[in-house]
Amino acid sequence: MVGTKGEAVYGLRFQGEIRVRERGQGDHLWVDVAGNGAPVVLIHGLGATATVFEPVSERLLGSHKVIRFDLRGHGRSGRTDQPSVASWANDLDWLLDSIPAASADFVGIGLGTLILEHFVATRPDRVDRMVLVNPLHGMAEQHRARYRELAGSVRRDGLRVLLPQGDREFGSMPETPPTILRALRRELLLAQDPEEYAAACDAIAASYTSDLAHTTAPTLVMVGADATESKASAQAVAANVSSAEVVELHGLADWPTIEQPAQVADRIANFLAPGRINGAA
Repeated sequence: MVGTKGEAVYGLRFQGEIRVRERGQGDHLWVDVAGNGAPVVLIHGLGATATVFEPVSERLLGSHKVIRFDLRGHGRSGRTDQPSVASWANDLDWLLDSIPAASADFVGIGLGTLILEHFVATRPDRVDRMVLVNPLHGMAEQHRARYRELAGSVRRDGLRVLLPQGDREFGSMPETPPTILRALRRELLLAQDPEEYAAACDAIAASYTSDLAHTTAPTLVMVGADATESKASAQAVAANVSSAEVVELHGLADWPTIEQPAQVADRIANFLAPGRINGAA
């Protein structure tokens, strides 16, 4: 049962009912759980919500219990006090404890990969397999500076300052019509809280590169060939994780799960298929 505002609520969505975790005024985590099987947790990126995983979720429902949620400070979840990669990772602990599950498979995009890398580096026993889509690993100072500049721009001019760069975030071979992509991106961004978005940019800029040298979880790294920044990060992950497989997605950029939903969902589902390790039967 979902409690009144301010109560401690530990509920998830089962059989079509959505429940949230509430710890106080404005502090809640929106979570969506559906399906049966081994748990898989989907972690979206900056300025997005769990909605970007709709094609992946549908593809995985036949074999997994799919857990999607809006990161704190994003979408339908509550605000953050001092957002950081570590604080977002703490929510992953709560999710697994609430299912309950000792461990799970994970899929992260962008900011979600930073959170997942921190999680696997600090709680390796809780990650069975992981998929990193357009990772932000080993970011150069110039990229960290760009996130700080982005935070300043949003605080000064609001989220509309992000809209003109939309087409640069899509690759050259989208499966989804560009008009639909632009509309979805616009709705996702403008639904965010400007200060929360800026704070998330600051958290990315302040993050450190997780040590993945001892990571043994089978890892699939997917990177859009048109996502220049992420390609270097993908190779850096592969150099540190012995079990990592890197797949370049031709013609895709920063929003691969909605640019080519069928291809991306199929690759993730095949890698996470029951009975497969490192993508092999």
